[in-house]
Amino acid sequence: MGRRARLEEHPTEAGKAEGSNPSSATKKMRNPKRIDEILGTLSKIWKSNPDMRFGQLLINLGIAQDTARTWNIEDDELETYIESKKGRLI
Repeated sequence: MGRRARLEEHPTEAGKAEGSNPSSATKKMRNPKRIDEILGTLSKIWKSNPDMRFGQLLINLGIAQDTARTWNIEDDELETYIESKKGRLI
């Protein structure tokens, strides 16, 4: 994945609404395609090290701080934690 501009023009939900002017509802936002690209890269690395927990993967990549909680949390516990917090972001 090469370097890309962090912000690009993408239509907002308001711009998709019937009868609205899409050009007036276009704003600068991060390209949503980056999500699948980043997760795809993480997936390849993690699948090549399947015994590694996700927290360990993030620490070994230098993404997360090396704490006992991050290192030791089991993936099912992490998934439960994420599920409990997702309502705050969705």
